[in-house]
Amino acid sequence: MCLYIGNKNGFVTKEEITVYKALSKSGRGYKTPSQGYPAKVGQDLVPSNPEPSISKCGFKFSLDGGAIHTFLNPVKALENYSGCEIFKATIPAGTHIWIQDDLGQIAASRVYISKDTITKADKALYQRSLKPLHDQFLKTAEVRLADGRDVTLNLVQARKGDKVIGIKIAGHVVSTQYFEALEFCHNSRTISTSKPMSWDEAEEDKNGEENQKNILANNPDYNFPAIEEAKGVGGYLPAIKELKDVFSQFLELNLTRTALGLDPMPFAWYWSSSVRDNTSVWYLYSDGDWDDWGCYDYLNCRRHVLPFFSSCEEG
Repeated sequence: MCLYIGNKNGFVTKEEITVYKALSKSGRGYKTPSQGYPAKVGQDLVPSNPEPSISKCGFKFSLDGGAIHTFLNPVKALENYSGCEIFKATIPAGTHIWIQDDLGQIAASRVYISKDTITKADKALYQRSLKPLHDQFLKTAEVRLADGRDVTLNLVQARKGDKVIGIKIAGHVVSTQYFEALEFCHNSRTISTSKPMSWDEAEEDKNGEENQKNILANNPDYNFPAIEEAKGVGGYLPAIKELKDVFSQFLELNLTRTALGLDPMPFAWYWSSSVRDNTSVWYLYSDGDWDDWGCYDYLNCRRHVLPFFSSCEEG
């Protein structure tokens, strides 16, 4: 099992964290389902090799071994390991941890496996697991309110009644709404473009708002679902460099989202407005992989959309 992380050095937790560990039966005992390591309930579980195995993965990293992988989200544990028993576990304070950027899993140098199992879970259990991370890593966040102001919001005592529509991350303001499985262009397999670009050019492209205007101006009779959803929330479809900036801080984005009561954004393919040619558009996977050669797809394929907002003066 690999953990996709933006910070290869990890962190040291200041509080105990409740997590969930899948174990499969092995004779009278248990073993880890992926690697087959023996595990005993009511005891600590530590890796057989305590040296973390971390490799470069696109513009992020993959943790492949040397730590105990667990779930922060108990719902995902039950879904992914339906044939295993899911044990409640704890990561003690002072333990070295690595957090997957989508906040689904967390790896640690030591995990205590309790004797308690779960057979059902809900969002409330997940939020309790996340709270120590919110307390450790988040005090405030820069957000955009529905009235257009950019403010610094206290996340420990978030003001009730403030409707947050955007989060400032990596110098960009991204919408709290994202959209799944949208076509780039619905009614044509080719478009007119005045700005085709190679992957090397796309990696430096941070002109999403201008790209969007050019696409619409050059193709006035076409239907662009990905762009229309971005426009529908008052935003635009970002360029590749803008997406890459934000995905480089995907963990921080998802910690902020969950502290605000929102679900974390998933690892998925996301459209950009950086056009490769008249039949394809560049897009990016949010776990950071595939960056070494770039990804493009045809206009009728379906990808996620994360709208960006124009910058404005802070209120």
